[in-house]
Amino acid sequence: MTRPGSLRRRPALAAAAAVLVITVTAVLGGCSGSGQSTSASGSVTMLRTSTPLREPIWSSHVGRLLGVTPDGRVASVAVTGDHPGDTMLSEPLGEADEVAAGGKTAGENLAINPLDDSIVFIAMPAQGRIAELRIGGLRPVGSLPGGPAPDTLAVEAGAGILLAMPADGSSVAVIDLHLRKLEGVQPVDAGPGGGLSGAGRGRTIDFHVTGRGGVSHYKSHTMPAEESGTVPVAAQAIAGDRTKSSRVYVAERDTERLLALDTKRTLTGLEEVGHAELGAPGRYIGTDNTRVYAATETALVVLEANSFEGFPRDGAIPHVRTIDFRQSLDGAARTAPLSGLAVGPDRIYLTLEGVSGVVSIAKPQL
Repeated sequence: MTRPGSLRRRPALAAAAAVLVITVTAVLGGCSGSGQSTSASGSVTMLRTSTPLREPIWSSHVGRLLGVTPDGRVASVAVTGDHPGDTMLSEPLGEADEVAAGGKTAGENLAINPLDDSIVFIAMPAQGRIAELRIGGLRPVGSLPGGPAPDTLAVEAGAGILLAMPADGSSVAVIDLHLRKLEGVQPVDAGPGGGLSGAGRGRTIDFHVTGRGGVSHYKSHTMPAEESGTVPVAAQAIAGDRTKSSRVYVAERDTERLLALDTKRTLTGLEEVGHAELGAPGRYIGTDNTRVYAATETALVVLEANSFEGFPRDGAIPHVRTIDFRQSLDGAARTAPLSGLAVGPDRIYLTLEGVSGVVSIAKPQL
């Protein structure tokens, strides 16, 4: 888990909107009508969408970007093909009275089911449930117990576990996706704005929490989980290593440092194993099998993960490239704060608060 121009739209048919479960909006933008405006280098592209998004994730099932809209819907955005930027929206989540009351009906982020990548999860805090939507049509297909007011989600892919944290950061609910049941609720002290990251491999309960007390690791075969170690670092963002499941990357709050943390060789406790300077405070982090992508408010910093061989003796994480994406943007997109980062097969996607678009950045070549 990682935190927190004018558009021309095809008219929607009012009658169709009353009966369809989803809303599909094709967005026309740019002088070519493709929905793109490309930088001089071609490495940074702005995809115009029908609505702002936050906390995007990549869906390999449909080859599209998924995100959460300001009004609590799930959005699916085309990033390739003839109409990049075309946006599909789910119906609003929650009961009609909850929506009318104006409370938070949808959680902060999304998570894809590791047991079935055609399903995406989003929390419903007011109901204490986690909604399941079919990605292909964004239609609800069920729900799971989510513990107390679930808000932020993460998954443990190897164990088939879904994790849910409330907005106050006081606990982590552990949901067994095989059995579709709540295994237990782990008290934590993350506080508001806390982060959550589940292990990518393994068969045990295994997750990291970021919060006011630092970065803590919890691991156990059964609930309650045991806290195996804490590093006293206030983190703005966290992401797990895709290959080395014991390692996580965190952007230290109010500094320009990115840290790699791992389990000690004694298998108990956490320690710093790598570090890098980002040039500005890191806001969001993403990873793939070989690299770490850290976004500041103005640049994307690309680093080598070195998951197998580890980092040099001095702990410096090898730097690949820094891409200043803001210089390729215009209008509100030049200054709007970041609202999320997603890692696709060939590109990195950034979303911006209040901006109906997605910044698409080509991954540097090997």
